[in-house]
Amino acid sequence: MAKKAAIILWYALTAILAVSTFYTGSGIYGSTWFAAVWSVVGLALIIALSTKAMHHNVGSMMLHSALLLILTGGAITGYTGNKGTMHLGQDRESDRFIMDNGRIGTLPFTVRLDSFTIEKHPGLERPADYVSHVRIDGKPTAISVNNVYSAQGFRIYQSSYTGNNDSILSINHDPWGTTVSYAGYLLMVAGWIAVMCRRRGRFRKLLRGFTTTALIMAPIWHTSAANSSIPIPAPSDQVLYQGRVAPFHTPASELVRKVTGSTSFGNQPAEQTAASIISQPDKWKHIPLIYVKNKELRKRLGMQGSHISIDSLFTADGRYKPEILYSGTDNGIDRAILELDATVALIAQAQSGLLVQPLPDGMGRLPEWRVQAEIIYNDFAWSKIFFMVMLPIALASLMLTAWGSRMATLLFNSLTIIAIAALAWQLCGYILRWIIASRIPLGNGGETLQFLSLLLAAAGCCVCSLSRQRALGSITLLMSGFCGLVGWLAMRDPAITPLLPVLNSPWLAIHVSLVMTAYAMLTFTALTACIALLRPSERYHSLILIVLYPALALLSAGIFSGAVWANESWGRYWAWDPKETWALITLMVYVVPLHRGAGPLHRYGRIFFIYIAISFLTVIMTYYGVNYLPSLHAYQ
Repeated sequence: MAKKAAIILWYALTAILAVSTFYTGSGIYGSTWFAAVWSVVGLALIIALSTKAMHHNVGSMMLHSALLLILTGGAITGYTGNKGTMHLGQDRESDRFIMDNGRIGTLPFTVRLDSFTIEKHPGLERPADYVSHVRIDGKPTAISVNNVYSAQGFRIYQSSYTGNNDSILSINHDPWGTTVSYAGYLLMVAGWIAVMCRRRGRFRKLLRGFTTTALIMAPIWHTSAANSSIPIPAPSDQVLYQGRVAPFHTPASELVRKVTGSTSFGNQPAEQTAASIISQPDKWKHIPLIYVKNKELRKRLGMQGSHISIDSLFTADGRYKPEILYSGTDNGIDRAILELDATVALIAQAQSGLLVQPLPDGMGRLPEWRVQAEIIYNDFAWSKIFFMVMLPIALASLMLTAWGSRMATLLFNSLTIIAIAALAWQLCGYILRWIIASRIPLGNGGETLQFLSLLLAAAGCCVCSLSRQRALGSITLLMSGFCGLVGWLAMRDPAITPLLPVLNSPWLAIHVSLVMTAYAMLTFTALTACIALLRPSERYHSLILIVLYPALALLSAGIFSGAVWANESWGRYWAWDPKETWALITLMVYVVPLHRGAGPLHRYGRIFFIYIAISFLTVIMTYYGVNYLPSLHAYQ
């Protein structure tokens, strides 16, 4: 009875958190009743920890103790921590700050602002960092994004600034709550490891019964416009582009692709066309260069073909046709007009010398091997080729699973080998992008989808090698192909650019890779559950649970690494942002089937598979849905 009551309480809390994300400005999180709900959860945890059954399971005891520690740390932070802001003008000093509750707080030291600067990437208006040069009790120091000043229990963060270069600093004094919460994070990760390593635990029993080594090690056989007289920069000539050093091949190929809709114009290489556009603007005014995709817009512009010249975009009296046609929305033909206008602006930027600039004196040049790596990356549509190969292979493999002939098996194995080659191809492109950007490609939605496509492709290729799991493997490859497709669509136009200051942190690679790996594994469990609903098998039940344990461990670590990162950047490790709230909801929903008190959700049966399939909606909401909510994490 007590276990059922705990499960009901858990679901009620999950529902409250889900609904609260749609009312972020209503004060729910700071209300007394919200704190009371968590207090009841804490009391339930204490009762659970006092039972004899819990004492015989060290891992489970560690997990529940960790949750209690995290709740305790949050309560300490909420009731004893002080947060606020300090507004400083140049050459002003103060030891006072305004707390979030409106009261005045006092620092044990004075802060004087010498100057506030916005550091920018070379050749760009894009900020590289926001830096306050201050003196703490007379000692000079710099406070910037991801560079926090800490002393005497107080932490000072760069928060914002005003138009007259006054600096706004965030103040956080929480010496105990953060420490207790961090201890809870570490204990929870250790608890997951202990649960999975327990000799008589459910995970180890499932692992032995399923012979997972076969999943990893089973052999595959078992289962004419430009003037060519102008100086043409070589593809490897290094220039300043988008705030970074790049070979001229990169801006040339991106300019030609975005303007003409193709990788070349006429019979000339992109470098020659781009150089001519930049150096001879008058020659290109009358040449149909700009690709217009929308047929209705072509008709309204009076076009005969798919390309239009710059002169043709203006009326006889000099009026700009796209401006005349634009009705002020962001839909239908108006969207096409905005895209056309952006292309015209790009040409103007290139011809004004703002798109590509020579390297400033003293700026380091790229080594030749990195230049060649970038040229190779530009020459191939890595993600496009990947999904164009993977999707038909996955569909053909799925159809072959219905045949039991020897020929079907041979064809299936051949397709799996091609899928492995496609995986290797996508991995090469991803590594090249990593080399070019000098960071792991996880900075936007397209890059994370590429990462997810790699994980799913690897899982699908492994599963396809198992003769009894070919349908599941084929569906996993299909999902990988769709992730590659969506990732390619999201990244067709954006160039490789420097990260935003808040993302320029080593925590980016740790946090995003942990979370995305967990999401890939949860995607796999959802696919397995859907297959199981069509072809019930206890083997699928075991497979889902085997994947679920490490997936939730990784998701927990991902959430907590994100909390630490948030504390390093913004001064608070948990802010009930919709993204982090839904990540927590995802974790809460998926842990239920691991508890014996969950009844039919804990045992093999149709209800279990339906629950796992439906639970995947929380992953979709966490990754996509929050983009439509006011979230700091939204991919806008």
